[in-house]
Amino acid sequence: MNDCHWVNSKNCNWHSGFWEANPGLRIVTHRNRRGWGEHSLNFAHEEVRSHYLNFISELFERYDMDGLELDWMRFGYCLPYGREKTGREVITGFMREVRRLAEICSQRTGRSVKLGVRVPDNVQTCLSLGYDVIEWIKSGMVEQITISGFYADHWLDFPVETWRAVIDGRPVDLAVCLHANIKDPISGTEMPDTADIYRGSAGTALAGGADKIYLFNTCYLADMIHSPAGKQAGDGNITPRLLPTGELSPYDRHEQNPRDNILNEILSTCGELGTITGKSRRYILSNRQFAAPGEPECRKIPVSLRRCPLAGYSRIGQIIPFRFNIGPGPDMDERVFIYLGFDGDADKQPGEVLKEAEMWMNGSVCRVLEDLRCPRPITTSSVKVISWEAYRSVVNTGENLLEYNAPASDGNIVWAEIEITKATPFSKNLFQSA
Repeated sequence: MNDCHWVNSKNCNWHSGFWEANPGLRIVTHRNRRGWGEHSLNFAHEEVRSHYLNFISELFERYDMDGLELDWMRFGYCLPYGREKTGREVITGFMREVRRLAEICSQRTGRSVKLGVRVPDNVQTCLSLGYDVIEWIKSGMVEQITISGFYADHWLDFPVETWRAVIDGRPVDLAVCLHANIKDPISGTEMPDTADIYRGSAGTALAGGADKIYLFNTCYLADMIHSPAGKQAGDGNITPRLLPTGELSPYDRHEQNPRDNILNEILSTCGELGTITGKSRRYILSNRQFAAPGEPECRKIPVSLRRCPLAGYSRIGQIIPFRFNIGPGPDMDERVFIYLGFDGDADKQPGEVLKEAEMWMNGSVCRVLEDLRCPRPITTSSVKVISWEAYRSVVNTGENLLEYNAPASDGNIVWAEIEITKATPFSKNLFQSA
């Protein structure tokens, strides 16, 4: 609805003539614009709304479509800063008109034309940006809501239950958007995803109550993995990692496989819980990638080893809790591995202080492993990774709590992950009990 790719390049053919001719109709006019998103068109102006409505009307008139999606997440901002609440009715009025045009198209084609929207993952963020999704749902304006981050995002804490409560049994499908990259939580660079990361995120969404999985930029994933940046993603060790089964890890398989194999694995295994269960899946803590201007950031990583006075109530002394939302729990032939990655300052601690610190999962002690390497991709800021194994029987579908009894020392935890994969013994230090 407001794509602003390459606005810093006047020669880019992406820009519409309307956008180029109307710099005064953008959301930021009171100062110099910073970042692509501040070049977005301002829907408070009738000229902007009319421009988009004319385009949408042409689509409805020319094509016998089954439905239309309005992607409010490109680039997420459609109203001037500080005026989003007063502009809600403007955007809602725009949505009503699109609904009316869809009904006209339905009458012409003889079949229902559905409307979908892609919006921020948090209901309050939607409202703070002027997207009154509650009214859109109550008034029957949409048949599908896709909740999303912005880019390179595999946030495991999408508030699916909250959205289900807002939908409240109405005929509206809830989809969760997954992106083709995951951001390095320290450097901010994008690391290409693998099928097991997709399965982890998709499983979390579906187990939490989502109806559908929506893929964004997945068609570019193979190109990202085979790019120089993609090949550098990970732990700096280019030696292929073998799974406990003796197979190549998904990342190493993708590096060696053609494009179609990568897409086929994602498309064939990530759409429903039945195809996710029993296959390797990774759950990686990250940060929520999109918010309204001025909203608090939500980051689970990095975490300082030394407790600071502002740590609040989410931390108990030197115990560092990590809350993971995951999908299907492990089958009887699967194992549960935990990885924490530490930066260089943490790695300076003497002896085996980091490894000897206790780890619990849902109140059950975990056992440190000596010879298990974390799969790629992983942040390059992690110079030391420690691995544990948890009992299958203590792992929940949904929320799980890890507790790490961190030493009071310098440094940070820069990576936290749970991996569920097939169980083939390859170490003497394993839990043999379920």
